Amino acid sequence: MEKYLQEKYDESFDAQFYYWHEKALVNPVKTLKEIDAELRVLYVRLENDQEGRGQVAETGIMGTVAGMEAVRAECLDLVAQNK
Repeated sequence: MEKYLQEKYDESFDAQFYYWHEKALVNPVKTLKEIDAELRVLYVRLENDQEGRGQVAETGIMGTVAGMEAVRAECLDLVAQNK
């Protein structure tokens, strides 16, 4: 099960990272705003687990958040470099 969860995390991370990374290279300011909006929703979703989403779904969300946070950090660097 641990191997499957790691694969799920990596899959979610990679999908988000590569999607947002490409957008960040084109327009880091706009991408940063979009990522911030999406992350707000995801963090609320993480907290709303009254019914129990299960370990696999939780792992997917965590991978998604981590991928987006990684690109968010890149956006902040790109914006700072362009000032």
